[in-house]
Amino acid sequence: MPSGLVTQAVLNIDGLAGTFMYHYDGTRESLEFLRYDLVNLAYNLPGIHSAAIIGVGGGRDLLSAHLFGVPEIIGVELNPIFVDLHTKHPFYRAYSGVTALPNLKLYVDDARSWFASTDEKFDLIQMSMIDTWAATGAGAFSLSENGLYTLEGWRAFIKTLNDKGVFTVSRWYSPSDVNETGRMIGLATAALLDSGVSDARPYMVVAHANNIATLVLSKSAFTEEQLKILNDEIERLGFRVLLAPGQPPQSPLLAGMIASKDIDSLNELASAALLDLSVPTDNRPFFFNQLRFSSIPQTVTQLAKAGEFGGVIRGNLIASAALIMILFISIIAVISTIILPLRVAAKNCPKPLIVFGTAYFSLIGMGFMFAEISLLQYFSIYLGHPIYSLGVCLFALILATGLGSLASSRLDIASSRAVVLWGLIVVTYLLSLQHWLTDVFHATTARGLPVRISISLAVVVPLGFLLGFAFPTGMKLVEVVDEEPTPWFWGINAPPACWRRCWRSC
Repeated sequence: MPSGLVTQAVLNIDGLAGTFMYHYDGTRESLEFLRYDLVNLAYNLPGIHSAAIIGVGGGRDLLSAHLFGVPEIIGVELNPIFVDLHTKHPFYRAYSGVTALPNLKLYVDDARSWFASTDEKFDLIQMSMIDTWAATGAGAFSLSENGLYTLEGWRAFIKTLNDKGVFTVSRWYSPSDVNETGRMIGLATAALLDSGVSDARPYMVVAHANNIATLVLSKSAFTEEQLKILNDEIERLGFRVLLAPGQPPQSPLLAGMIASKDIDSLNELASAALLDLSVPTDNRPFFFNQLRFSSIPQTVTQLAKAGEFGGVIRGNLIASAALIMILFISIIAVISTIILPLRVAAKNCPKPLIVFGTAYFSLIGMGFMFAEISLLQYFSIYLGHPIYSLGVCLFALILATGLGSLASSRLDIASSRAVVLWGLIVVTYLLSLQHWLTDVFHATTARGLPVRISISLAVVVPLGFLLGFAFPTGMKLVEVVDEEPTPWFWGINAPPACWRRCWRSC
């Protein structure tokens, strides 16, 4: 291989997102360029005998671990296509050469789920730029990324580190604003505080080069020897220190965040920033969504002034604009195809019946949609793969709703007292989920998939059964007063279902 020339292939996924596969010919010389990669900074620390890679992709991080002499390497990849390319495809298997690495193990699994269930311990865990545009496309992978960047997710990763192990994460960096890097540092600070650390500063080193920043988080406070090694390597390679023990942070905001003594004060400080830098959790797992609707005008102004200020924020603005446009188109379609054609059915009916009936059927449709979306998101993290969330939870929810509708013909609740009691039971069940479901999930995440599926069904089926009473019971109440507007109420209940399908496809 000529000096300075790197042979590589680009693997495109999700439209334009991609990952690089480098040609490994069996010699360390073909991998020497990886020594100059910022994302591999943590490999310079001594005592790294085992490494776990989150997101195999084109195999870059696997090759980096091998180059730096790590004897035991594990790769966990959600997308089985990548693993098949490395292990089964004749051309790409020979091209990447990762199957020739000694003591390498590859697992096709969700990293969050795999780390929560494993008993293995590692000296280093690496997660470099793990995100795609899957969330912008149709299909099960639209829910696949968020669980890697939450407090609970990092708790699972840090748990599998040895006492002196390190967790290294690389994200995009903007010199004009902290954006993704700031949220990564906030999440790292929260993870350390959550583990019982009183001061996060001695446990973190962050370096940046151009538009990439790499965090090295240690389970134990960095020693003077480790800090010297990292600082010498940063200086030798021309990188810059963003955060390090004993050095003042470049950003006052970051200085305040890492000095926080608890997660509440950390979030309070983060809330003062233009972007949303609060700590993502499983209840709010949207690490990449940093745009506050209230700050859109100010964000647009800042984006126009600073040409380099973009990246994730520009993407958030585009996504928000697309969402608003899709919602507007959906509203126009609903009005033109449902509201206008069916308005005749409600024209001569009592006004109170139309007003209260319209509100009722709209709200039960929206309530079902919101419950479904939140449960699908949450169960995709718990079950370890979004396809399980769709296949298990969505199927169970729809089936149980159908059974509830069928049972409503025998368990008649079409009276004011029974409807109120039913409504209280549904609301109580939904509100109680946020208090006990998280504890159940945390206690059983490490259990096998059949156990987690059984628990998911036990949660979803009762809810679906209760929700199944809503529509037929409403129709019975309407028909007691007047049968003429029933087509109108059928139509009113349809838009939330349309918007739900639009959400899943967009």
